Amino acid sequence: HLNSKYPRRQRLFAHSCLPQQASSYAENDCYDILKDLEKQNVFDETINNNSLADVTIVNSSHLSSSFSDDSVITRHAENYPVTKIDAKFSTLFIHWNPYTIRNLLEYITDVTGFIQSLKTEQTADGINSSKEHPIGNDIINNNPSSLFILNAEMEALEINLNSAKDDLPLFRLRMCDAKVQFHSSKDADENLEADVSLGDIRLEVPTKTKMLMDYSTILGLSSQYSSSLLCLKYAKGDLALQSTSLDKVVRDKTEMFIDVSLSPMRFVYIQSQILTLVEYVTEGVLGALTRKVASNAAEKARQIAQAESVGENIFIVKAAGIDFVLPQAAYSSENFALHVGNL
Repeated sequence: HLNSKYPRRQRLFAHSCLPQQASSYAENDCYDILKDLEKQNVFDETINNNSLADVTIVNSSHLSSSFSDDSVITRHAENYPVTKIDAKFSTLFIHWNPYTIRNLLEYITDVTGFIQSLKTEQTADGINSSKEHPIGNDIINNNPSSLFILNAEMEALEINLNSAKDDLPLFRLRMCDAKVQFHSSKDADENLEADVSLGDIRLEVPTKTKMLMDYSTILGLSSQYSSSLLCLKYAKGDLALQSTSLDKVVRDKTEMFIDVSLSPMRFVYIQSQILTLVEYVTEGVLGALTRKVASNAAEKARQIAQAESVGENIFIVKAAGIDFVLPQAAYSSENFALHVGNL
């Protein structure tokens, strides 16, 4: 748990599921969270609790039968040194305040700069740095061939976008049921394959206003659908492309393939909300990022744009439709609705 000082009041910046409302722990500046968690035996290893993260890392000299990962890449690289990561995350809550994010990024920059200066001084004085490496690095670095497998799941991520001045909630972004399967092999060629699914993503506003409940969700999965909002398949490399639906003639000329499927979505347009959201994103989100972060992102984008492509990049996007709702007023049941079919 991270604490941060807000202009008017303290609140938690990031936390998992708590026994009480996060704001209640800020009363009288008493963050007695551990006491409540101990009462629920959260730290008892003999009890199977719903922890924030459960991560398992396995390194092996080859892909054994205990690995239940089957793909074109794994079948080809079954004798390669393998690193496998299985990660499961529960719900993570983040309370975004522009002042807090800016101060946190500045603090991280100062700490990393201090650590870098220490390393520079040690090198200048001829002091050898630690020879320790992350587990499995020796195996991968000493062998030109390697296999990497990642299976990750996240129950939900909720980001509350709060006002910078009074810390009142303005918007809430919630993503749930995210799953990622990623396979990567390196030998003479590099092959990447990924499958990503997202159950739902919702952008909402607080309902403690005259606004009708039906308009509180600005963007999200249509209510009459329960399937995944987004499914994405990514493949790069001759071997990985064999798992795609492309014809062999097209596949031979292709370097990268991305296939995106979107379920029907619903978008509610209330002008005052949209203008507030745009202003918050440009000033409260992007404005909170330091220049260093922005410059690094710009440099990375420039490198990607200038990278030479040896083949074609194919993008396929299939959208099942969108429902556009334009209310007469935020408190009125009268609205203009437009449905767009398959795209």
